Amino acid sequence: LIYFHRYYRLIFPMIYIQLFTMFVMRYFGNGPMYRQSWDFLTKSCFANPWQNFVFIANLYPWGMADQCIGWVWYLMCDMQFFIISPPIIIIYCLNRRIGKLLVLSLIVVSMVVMGVLSLVWDISMDGKSSKKTDVADYVYNKPWTRMGAYFVGALFGISYFELTCRDKYQELSGTLFNKCYDILKNSQVISLLVCC
Repeated sequence: LIYFHRYYRLIFPMIYIQLFTMFVMRYFGNGPMYRQSWDFLTKSCFANPWQNFVFIANLYPWGMADQCIGWVWYLMCDMQFFIISPPIIIIYCLNRRIGKLLVLSLIVVSMVVMGVLSLVWDISMDGKSSKKTDVADYVYNKPWTRMGAYFVGALFGISYFELTCRDKYQELSGTLFNKCYDILKNSQVISLLVCC
């Protein structure tokens, strides 16, 4: 039911944006390059109108130039991460250590994948590749390179949950995060930072 609720919340704005881009946006501009730009922007919307509705447009078609309204790639990644989040939360509820380890391992996997892609495609720090390939098609909008940030947020969410629910869950009071929080809370460092 949680999956249906999220899909239901997101699909109608997605349909509106896609239909607006496909049928209305062409009337918003003019000029020598406008029609050509609009055709380039919407050609994949007419070829594959369904890919945004199942939230896989960042994976199929592979290239960013072939995506319908490609600027919604982040929503695609977010939905894909949301799909795998409830099983991770269930694992965390069953065993907190295994849940945290799973989240940490997903962060490490994301970093390793990004490192391997950087080595294989010779991607420099400025995001350019010396090989003749579009870096964005392999790195920019793919979930395996973006999941690290999502799961860092999940890890902080877990820590916040453990911190705020400490009174309810006494067995969590011995965690490293809560010990560090107690030290900082009782130290003068926080008072000095707030006052300055």
